[in-house]
Order: sequence, then structure tokens, then C-alpha cells
Amino acid sequence: MTLKIFDIDMNEIKIIDEGFKNPGVYSIFWDGTNQDGSIVEDGYYRIILNDLDENSECYYNIKKDSNSTYYSYGCIDELACNYDPEAIISDNSCVWAQENFDCDGNFNGITETDESGNYNIDEADPFDWCEFEFNSPDTGFGLNPAYPNPLTSQEWGPFGQSYQLCYQFSTPYDPTWSNLNNLNIDIINNEGQSIYSYNDNYANGQTAICAYIPVEDVEIIENSIIYRMVMTSGDFECHGDIQFNQ
Repeated sequence: MTLKIFDIDMNEIKIIDEGFKNPGVYSIFWDGTNQDGSIVEDGYYRIILNDLDENSECYYNIKKDSNSTYYSYGCIDELACNYDPEAIISDNSCVWAQENFDCDGNFNGITETDESGNYNIDEADPFDWCEFEFNSPDTGFGLNPAYPNPLTSQEWGPFGQSYQLCYQFSTPYDPTWSNLNNLNIDIINNEGQSIYSYNDNYANGQTAICAYIPVEDVEIIENSIIYRMVMTSGDFECHGDIQFNQ
């Protein structure tokens, strides 16, 4: 059974192949799109129904009306923030929440730490961080989980009210110091804006750093927010998420 849809000028719009059908009563749904999946204009269309051998056919005219309940367009993904339970046909308008946030922009409580603020590998995103054993021989490129995580600000002497963030990174080690590595480490928000940058044009082996980030550089939403630490060196890229608390 084949259903063909034509516009008023008898230009073929879409073919819906239902395959073999035993005698009976059936329903065929047309979603208001052409063969390429694009939504067609409202108006009158001719429907021609053929059997597989095209020995018989019947036809009738229909009116497509996007304002009718039957043809309701919108977001049909239940996981999207703008899911429309009344929609039948997708209009590609779906919007999804950003990672670690709900649809209202609030942090959703997913962390990689236990209640004491220690890194918990069981809760970690498998694509976050590139762990290596510190103080071991050449470990290549790596970025260990930052600590503490989550961070809470406090008074740090000459640094003022700040977040103390410690981390370890690794690059291939050359004992002759003739092949050094250029690396960049940034902490960015979900819009790609950096609140911390570290650059080393002579990286060689493992390094441990503690940095102090002023509280005024960190935008807190609903008492906490997630930022991302990103390390790049040539083709190498590694990242991990950090939670800043108020």
C-alpha cells in the first residue's frame, strides 16, 4: 500500500510506503512534511492511495491547517526545557538545559565530590580529568582533579577574599630540556569567558600549582556555580568541572 501526496498543481510532495497490508481498516498518518522532512505550506492537497501493484487507486482531497489541533507544531522531546505536550510535529525548536544546570539556570546538584568536599571517582564524569600518578617517571600529558572541589572562599592574606585552587598537570618529560611543551590552562564559565589563565611555554614533566582566584571574578548563581578547567597543549585537550560555592 502506497500513499502519495500531491499539491494542487499535482506536484508530488511525499510518498508514504506502508508495505503489504492484509484486508482490513488502517490509519495512515501524514506529519505535514515533504519527502525531505520540511514542513509544507497550509492549503489543499490530493491524496492518492495505490495498492502495491498499482492495479487500483483511490484519491481524495484534504486541507492542511497548522492552526488545527491535529497539526500541532512544537518541541516533542520530553527532556527539552520547552517540551510541548500538545505538539504532534517537531518544528526543531527544542532547547535543552546546559550541563549541570536545570532549565531555570540553577545548579542541579551534580558534583564530583563527597560530603567532605573530597574528589569522589564514583561520581565523576568519565570524560573529565586525565589522571596520572604524581612523582612518577614520565607520565605524558595529564591533568589531575583540582582540589578542594567544591571551593569555598575565605581570607587568604595578601590575596584577600579568594578561592584557593590547587591542581597538578603533566607533560612529556625530556631530560635534555631540548623539547619543551607550550600549554595553557583556563577556567571558563558556560559562555567561554575565562576567570583564570595559566600559560607555560617551557613545561617539562609534572607541576603542582595553587592559585588564588578573587571572589569578584566568580559569578555565583543560586549559592553555587560550575566552571570548567581546560588544559590544552598542541593536540592535547583535557577538562574537568569545578564547583564554586558562595
